[in-house]
Amino acid sequence: MPQRRRPAQRVAELILASGVALTMLASTGATAFAGSTPTPPSPPSAAQVSAAKAAVVSAAAQVAALDGQLALARQRVARLEDTSALAGMASNGARILLQQRTTESATARTQAEAAQRRSAAADLALSQYAAGVFEGGGSGSTLLDIFAGSGPQDVLDRAAGLEAAGAEQARIMRDAGSSRLLSTSLQQAADEADARQSAAAAHALAAASAARADAGDAAAAAARLATQQRLTVTQLAALQKTSVTLEAQRQSALAAQELARQQEAARQAAAVAAAAAAQQAADRAAAQQAAAAAAADAARTAAQAANASAQRAAADQAARQAAYEAGQVTVRQPAPSAPSATSPVQPTPPPSGAGIDLSNAAMWDRIAQCESSGNWQINTGNGYYGGLQFDIRTWLGAGGADFAYRADLASREQQITIANRVYAQRGLQPWSCGYAA
Repeated sequence: MPQRRRPAQRVAELILASGVALTMLASTGATAFAGSTPTPPSPPSAAQVSAAKAAVVSAAAQVAALDGQLALARQRVARLEDTSALAGMASNGARILLQQRTTESATARTQAEAAQRRSAAADLALSQYAAGVFEGGGSGSTLLDIFAGSGPQDVLDRAAGLEAAGAEQARIMRDAGSSRLLSTSLQQAADEADARQSAAAAHALAAASAARADAGDAAAAAARLATQQRLTVTQLAALQKTSVTLEAQRQSALAAQELARQQEAARQAAAVAAAAAAQQAADRAAAQQAAAAAAADAARTAAQAANASAQRAAADQAARQAAYEAGQVTVRQPAPSAPSATSPVQPTPPPSGAGIDLSNAAMWDRIAQCESSGNWQINTGNGYYGGLQFDIRTWLGAGGADFAYRADLASREQQITIANRVYAQRGLQPWSCGYAA
């Protein structure tokens, strides 16, 4: 049959289990923080905290049980001490009574000895009487002595004396027997009283010794219970401390986990924001790249258009050269364009000379913006020069030599002056961007 565990042993096991749990938790925390990236420690589980609290409750119940047992043990010790005190009093009374009985027994023995001496004296007297009778010749001689008297009176006196002697003899014999009986009875009574009192005293002494032993055992048991109770209280305090420590560790670890969760959420939000910013930057770069590609395509298209325009200009130049050589002076003929309905009234062409004419300057600015992006000194090498793209023959034919050999070498005001001269003769027909007027 398995042995029943004591409360203190059970409490010790609970403390050991709690200590192991704390050691595991400390080891887990140390391992978690050993890495290069700190992570929050694993908190004690709710089951571990509940187990620690249950251990505290169990230990408290055991302390209460031990308190009850200790109270009962102390009550038993008090009762046994009272019993021991009563037994001690009984033992003392038995000793006193034994002393009284011993005194009475000594008195009885003294009386018995006196009776025995009287019996011995009676026996001696009887023996002497018997010896005297034997020496006198027995009872016949006595009768002769009685009847040998001098007369009847003398015979009567002698007979009365003989009767008195017989009565004395019988008394002596009775006293001797009574003394022997009394002596024997007193001796027996004294012996019996001694035996009874000795037994009573021994019993009282044994009872007192047993009571003292029981009281000592009860006191030792109470002391053991008190020691066990103190140990259990100490263990209860340790369990309570363990429970509080586990709860504190759990709360601290949960707080650390919450902080880590918030930090991780912030990190993820920052990562999402960074990814969105990177995506936006990538989108902008892609858009810029697309714009650059479109610009490159536009540049290529413009180059191709410029090429084609240069080729057309070369063809036009050759035609103009042929016409010039035939005595005809013309200006560049871009694609025909009808004069704008809002075109200003054509001024009268000024005479050739160095005078400046800024009539219709706003109109020429708009046309220049279309022809050369407003660059009055442009020279792309395509045979057309300046903001309004004069060829050399048209420029010189309208008196441009008054200002410069080519239009790009003249100022905006000088180019507008020559344009007004051509405009007075031919309108906006020579300019392909005349519609911008």
